[in-house]
Amino acid sequence: MSQVLVDTVQRFKATPAPDGAGTLYDQSFIIWVREMGDAVIHSGVNMPFVVTGGAGGYLRSRNAHLTGGGSFRMRLLMNAAEAMGVRDLSNFGKPTASGADRTPFDVIKA
Repeated sequence: MSQVLVDTVQRFKATPAPDGAGTLYDQSFIIWVREMGDAVIHSGVNMPFVVTGGAGGYLRSRNAHLTGGGSFRMRLLMNAAEAMGVRDLSNFGKPTASGADRTPFDVIKA
């Protein structure tokens, strides 16, 4: 499956963006994640996430590998929403989650 991601990224890098500003890769926020951290025991702990792309300048590094569980996935999806221009994340995800669990990761933001 990792080769599929590599092939997709290469195609994105070779495809001009529709608006002419860089490539499709420069404007994309790509997340690759396994459904479980440990598939044998169906655990959602220590799930690996790969983030790549430029996201229009939102991502600090064009490549990141993160590992976590629980609210981790929600926080990463909040980053993706921010990258797409969403500014009010107050209704995003589980309403009873703590403030820290409802905050996008700063470590991947430019």
